Amino acid sequence: MRSPVTLVALVLLAPATALAADLVAVDQVTPAPGLPIRPLDHVEVRVQLDRSYADPFDPEVISVTAVLENGLDEHFFTGFWFQDFEIQSSDGVERLVEVGEPGFLIRLRALDEGTWRLWVRASDDDGEDALDIPLELVVVGSPTAPGFLRRLPESPRGLQWSSGERYVPFGANVCWANDLADFTRYFDALAENGLTWTRVWMTHFDATALEWSSGDDGAYQGLGRFNLKAAWRVDRILQLAEERGIALQLVLQQHSQFETSNWSSWDGNPWNQVNGGPLATSGQFFTDPDVIAGFDRKLVYVAARYAASSGLLAWELFNEVELIDGAKKADFEAWSRERAERLKVADPYRHPVTTSYSSACWAGCTQPWSDGAYDLAQVHSYLPDYWLSLRKAAAHMLTVGKPVIVGELGIDFLGEKNKADAAGTHLLNTTLLAALLGFEGGSMSWWWDNWLEPNGLWSVLGNAAKALRAVRIEQWAHPVEARVTANVPLEVVAAGGFGGAGGLAGTGLVVWLHDPTSEWDGPTAAEAFAEIVVDCLDLPAFASDFCDPPTATFVDPRTGLVVAADPSGYLGLPRFRRDLLVTFDCPPPPCGATLPETAELPPDGTMPDTTGDEPAADQATEQDLAQGTDAVGPEEPDDAGGTGSGGCAVTSFR
Repeated sequence: MRSPVTLVALVLLAPATALAADLVAVDQVTPAPGLPIRPLDHVEVRVQLDRSYADPFDPEVISVTAVLENGLDEHFFTGFWFQDFEIQSSDGVERLVEVGEPGFLIRLRALDEGTWRLWVRASDDDGEDALDIPLELVVVGSPTAPGFLRRLPESPRGLQWSSGERYVPFGANVCWANDLADFTRYFDALAENGLTWTRVWMTHFDATALEWSSGDDGAYQGLGRFNLKAAWRVDRILQLAEERGIALQLVLQQHSQFETSNWSSWDGNPWNQVNGGPLATSGQFFTDPDVIAGFDRKLVYVAARYAASSGLLAWELFNEVELIDGAKKADFEAWSRERAERLKVADPYRHPVTTSYSSACWAGCTQPWSDGAYDLAQVHSYLPDYWLSLRKAAAHMLTVGKPVIVGELGIDFLGEKNKADAAGTHLLNTTLLAALLGFEGGSMSWWWDNWLEPNGLWSVLGNAAKALRAVRIEQWAHPVEARVTANVPLEVVAAGGFGGAGGLAGTGLVVWLHDPTSEWDGPTAAEAFAEIVVDCLDLPAFASDFCDPPTATFVDPRTGLVVAADPSGYLGLPRFRRDLLVTFDCPPPPCGATLPETAELPPDGTMPDTTGDEPAADQATEQDLAQGTDAVGPEEPDDAGGTGSGGCAVTSFR
């Protein structure tokens, strides 16, 4: 008996493969049929049914699913109700205009090489069920896309693409924007500066909330009937990120949409009884069974629609959930664990799941993060003394055995103190500090629209990230201790060892030398900072004998450039101002050590000249140094020769 739910149209959108002659009618194929696809390529299938439904968002009314199989493996996907739009702008206002008819869409990525069959099934509440003729996908070659982000298999801390490439996040929040053109501008700024991380809220602030009572777009039709304009905007945001190599944390809910002491939007929340919703107080959001069931439906929709994007780093369930007035800790933590598990079931690509709290986590707050439901942990910090805040947070959060991202960073939660730091000094300091303390990547500034962009500070972040990559951040193990003596007050803010995450098994060290007067409320002019000459750097050895010979590279974090290199590793550091990152391929001899007879020192005892007419790639010229860096190149030999004579005094550690 023929089912009345027979599928009558399939559209395979770029890329595509050869189509069987007996396949149901195909309206459009891009690129042309017959072209093979590669692993991890995008595949989209549009499905038109021969009847309509009053609520196509409700899977109890109508569900469309797909199975991708090759005779050995099966993978399951959920279709979602979709309407296409195009952007039309007039008078500086961006409007979305419907294009074509709505229908069901299935999104997936091609998998391993081979011939796969994609079966599409539709089922409705009348018990009708239809299985379509399979679409054949021929997958060949190697992937050109990086895939999806995963935890490092050999390490509790760290991320990598499914292609195997290590991922270390650097960037800033871009949680909302006026329109898609603004998102494009922000993402371009990130990409142009080598920054690959951001964080976006699905919020009513910029019409990306799937359920919200207010707004003039006319697309919201009630709880559970998702705003298709908002959903399409999120599609485009993820596409913009993916095209630029940016991975974003997608925040599904934020605290301010509920009852909060600051910036509350509870009056416009569709769950609020005053708007016809079921909740008298927002704390009931975490316990009301009908509301929970409705939210789980949204999770399934969100996962079906967005999980195939490699622009998605992680799902973030809630921003700073503990700030909701009247919400009980036990309730929202139980709710969060359950929703995280629901997402893992709904997401065929198992993106990492996280959430966030407002506290910098100084003590007693690691328990939620130790839960297996979360793949990433987060720190938010807005204390002016970030040296103390981040160190205390690291002492607790880095014990949870998973990557920890400093997801929001500022020097006060209102942003007023930023006005005293137009040069972005705290941006540089916190980026280096977070990385060297063992957080995953740098610190992520909150103030993208009213501080980073107006002050042109994207490059400060970009240069710091470039410098950290130059000293091989992806190979760091964990912090170690170092000692130094210098001609001015100087701190070894942090030092990191290379090798396995479980210990200092590898060879090499990276050290950050920092002038403590270089602070957001300190001097700003370059001439206010003294030239620093380091007499001795005392570092822990990995073995009884130091390397022969060690090598050293010196990087200016303000430009990201290598300012000097010392292939012998025994001589003094270059003169510099404010900051210097130093990488040793293996530790140099300790202060006071006798150099081995095999050491080959330059005859005059000076460091190699790295400021010649033709500098090596990524090395600063004298003009570079004059135009923006405070590092000033190799030092002249002093009386000690920089060879390690004399003892080292322990400097103060932040």
